[in-house]
Amino acid sequence: MKFFKTAALLPALATALLISACSGSESYRGEWKAVASDGSKAEITFAEKSFTVKDEKGKETVYEYTQNQYKLESGRTSYGIDIKNASEARIVFPFKGKTDRATMVAPDDTILYMLDRHAYVPADQFWKLPQ
Repeated sequence: MKFFKTAALLPALATALLISACSGSESYRGEWKAVASDGSKAEITFAEKSFTVKDEKGKETVYEYTQNQYKLESGRTSYGIDIKNASEARIVFPFKGKTDRATMVAPDDTILYMLDRHAYVPADQFWKLPQ
């Protein structure tokens, strides 16, 4: 009897897991200061299923997304996101155990944005280990 109760709960658990996997991770949700590869600055805010990019002129663009990948390799974490009506990207935390600095990377491994929770960090400073 106990087996049947457990077996009945498995589909519900699997469905809940799949639904939660589509939402953005708590690790990258929230506000980021972003510097693009051309040096322009933006503010990016990740919500559960969308993110907003506010450029230097104050123009805001909202993108819907679903998270489609999670990867942990050598203590470094990355998340794949599928952007609706666009392409895919990855949010990569390049420093082991640090979650206040990340990159947003295109499928061809081009860095779209360097992200920091606290400041606009230029490229020549970004790769130094955050304190």
